[in-house]
Amino acid sequence: MKAASVNGGSQSGFFSVAGSKESERLSGGLEGAGEGMSLGGAAWLDSPLAENLAARFRDGEPVEIFAPAKINLSLAVIGRRPDGYHELRGLMARLSWGDAVRMRLRSAASDKLTFEGLREEELDSGFAGARNLALRAVAAFRAAASWPSRGVAIHLVKRIPLGSGLGGGSSNAASVLMVLERAAGVKGLGVERLGALAAALGGDVPFFLSPSPLQMAEGIGEVLSPFSGRLPGDRVLLVNPGRPMSTAAVFRRLGLTSGQSSSKSQDADAERSTRFCGLNMALGQSGGVSPGLAPPLGDKDLLTPSLGGDEVLAPPLGYEAGHDDRYWSALARNDLPRSTLAHNDRLRPALGHDDCYWPPLGRNDLLRPALELDPELGSVREALSRLSPIPLSTGLSGSGPTFWALYGSSEAAVLAADNLRAAIAAERPRERWRVAVARVA
Repeated sequence: MKAASVNGGSQSGFFSVAGSKESERLSGGLEGAGEGMSLGGAAWLDSPLAENLAARFRDGEPVEIFAPAKINLSLAVIGRRPDGYHELRGLMARLSWGDAVRMRLRSAASDKLTFEGLREEELDSGFAGARNLALRAVAAFRAAASWPSRGVAIHLVKRIPLGSGLGGGSSNAASVLMVLERAAGVKGLGVERLGALAAALGGDVPFFLSPSPLQMAEGIGEVLSPFSGRLPGDRVLLVNPGRPMSTAAVFRRLGLTSGQSSSKSQDADAERSTRFCGLNMALGQSGGVSPGLAPPLGDKDLLTPSLGGDEVLAPPLGYEAGHDDRYWSALARNDLPRSTLAHNDRLRPALGHDDCYWPPLGRNDLLRPALELDPELGSVREALSRLSPIPLSTGLSGSGPTFWALYGSSEAAVLAADNLRAAIAAERPRERWRVAVARVA
């Protein structure tokens, strides 16, 4: 296989603080890029758009497909399996923003990878080597389907930073698999075999083949079930400190041995989360908080049940301790966002799983080991605690280092992003933080 070459790259999409407003507008923001942007996984495979693209690919023409980013809205580590993988449970969301994958058949027999959009410090990461997930996806599909016989040229327009916890490599691989599956025709693998192949490539790859933008994920991430509930908001602010985080290192730092369960009790956490949901629903009066149901401010521990260690579930959904005082001040003034204290079906995090959802929105068991490996992540967390407008929920995506903040409107998310960029430019002019806004789609 030929070595990958590097095409000069803009940093479009996940724009840096120094980017101009015009470049930010053109570089992605709330929208994605590439064909099939609004269709995910199996829905794309069955669309007329996919057939048109597949026909062009078979004819040797270049085609382009969108490869969305993801965030983990919650992530609990249940334990470590005897095979060394970690058992997980959580809620994953597909975003309207991500990479573009361009593909064409080659006359040569070898596959080729080129890319653009990476920062200079990312170029020595081994990204272009034979272990690149997009290249591995081609090789795995060819081995399983005996097609294509010709080499495949892949050009990645990278907007998702490497090692960011946003699933960029997995999404690239899934997009490659979808193009090959549709173009293979009768030689295609079918949904079940394609899903098994995706899972063999990586735990997050099957998620990007799923038609639903919200999925409950279990196992190593490959056991998926559609999440039919409603989030308190679907606009997402992303904050990345401009450096990668090793997923393997974060899991190692977690310190679980083979066959060991997490020190946290799933049943106890589920029970605490259920009590919290019941109290939240009691607070969920349209237009504000009922004085008869709202606890006195001195009893705020009622709504901040400990989840073990230094982790606290503070209201509203997923709020961390840094937001606590601002939340209760807003509660006392009765001016919390209507989307936070509006209707029960918007407020409670259960959303279709009995009367409560576990793990709670914003929980991530990988936060502690990520902070231990990179204490500077605490500055990103602190920045989230000072966001204005106040987000509905915040959290770490995957193993980090990207954090997310959830908003109920595009206007609020964009305003928060603008305010955050201004604060970074003033307080951290030497930092290379990246900020973007997207939607769950």
